[in-house]
Amino acid sequence: MKTLQRVKKMIPPLSPEMHKGMAGRIGVIGGSEEYFPIQSYTDFSYTGAPFYSCMSAMLFGADLGHVICEPGAATVVKS
Repeated sequence: MKTLQRVKKMIPPLSPEMHKGMAGRIGVIGGSEEYFPIQSYTDFSYTGAPFYSCMSAMLFGADLGHVICEPGAATVVKS
C-alpha cells in the first residue's frame, strides 16, 4: 500500500492550465537497419516493441511520446 501512495505522489494531477508534454514525455529508440525496407510480403518488420513501449508509457500517464526508429518503420509506427 505504501508503494501505491508513493507512485500517486509522482504522477502530476491533471489541470486545464497544463499543455501537451507537461504531464510527462517519453522517447523510445528501437528498430534495426537489417529489417528495413520491407522488400516483399514474406519479410517481417519488427516495429511492435517500440510502438507498444511508447503507448504503455502514455497509458501510464505520459502525454507526449516519440518513437525514434528507422525511416522504413516510421510509416508502420505512425499508422
